[in-house]
Amino acid sequence: MYYTGGASLYAMGAVAAGQKFGEYEDLMHETGIKISPLQMYTAATLTGVTEALSEYITLGQIGQFKTAIAGGSSLKAGFINYLTKQLCLYNQN
Repeated sequence: MYYTGGASLYAMGAVAAGQKFGEYEDLMHETGIKISPLQMYTAATLTGVTEALSEYITLGQIGQFKTAIAGGSSLKAGFINYLTKQLCLYNQN
């Protein structure tokens, strides 16, 4: 999402919708439950749209982070320093 911007929202929504559709197909084959195509498409569509909308919020936060990092070298240095320390401490344990 950091590099692709808004294009990733469509991909994530489509993946979530496809996964939901696949879950219903698996459920029908495993248990024999009958689910109508309308129910499957509706649930898959709502799941995909909900995923895309929730990621839209995340995309806005990422945009603000990019702006903050680009605006101040001390913030960027502090962020890199923090990550370096966290990774080094993680490797020592």
